[in-house]
Amino acid sequence: MNKFKALIWKDYHIHKKTLFIPFWIILGFYALITLSMTVGYFRGDLQIAQFQFDSQDLAVPSIIFFINALLLGLPGFIAILFTITLSQSALNDDMRRNCELFHRSQPVSFWLRSLSKYVVTIGGNWLVLLIIAVFNYLVANSILAYFGQFSLGASLNGMLLSFVYFVKISLLIGSITFLLSAIFKDKAFFTGVGILLGFQFLFVLSLIHI
Repeated sequence: MNKFKALIWKDYHIHKKTLFIPFWIILGFYALITLSMTVGYFRGDLQIAQFQFDSQDLAVPSIIFFINALLLGLPGFIAILFTITLSQSALNDDMRRNCELFHRSQPVSFWLRSLSKYVVTIGGNWLVLLIIAVFNYLVANSILAYFGQFSLGASLNGMLLSFVYFVKISLLIGSITFLLSAIFKDKAFFTGVGILLGFQFLFVLSLIHI
């Protein structure tokens, strides 16, 4: 097996429990929504007819676009949080697990091991977010199609633009946090943010005195 693939596989197994947590969170929300809708339906509080769209309304494609875009709001926020969680300790996990010497003794460069950690901690969350995005897309647009409202272009644009937006944010924040993990041993992200805020505070104080 290729060395890099082996490293990816190793880091995936180390972090897979954390990577899968967003799935369980989203499934929990779906379970709560399904339960509340079921209870509302049998109690007569849920009126299906009120969800009907006017098929002649020119704003319907825009509504479908925003529905698909907003569906990734919560999963995207969760993905960013878990990107920070994984990347802020990425370069210190081996020391914490007391296996640093073992990995350093292997015939694999430090840069290749670091790249593997970077790909898993940041790219792994992208893959999780993409799977959730596709799942949300299928569920939401199946419901919209049931009511006779489906626009392939608007729905795909909404999902993809929202996905790319969160990918860019997680890439920026994750890369900064990954770098901070090489500087600070514990809670790298919060330590780095705290230091930056401290410098900002001192800068503001110096301006006040001037």
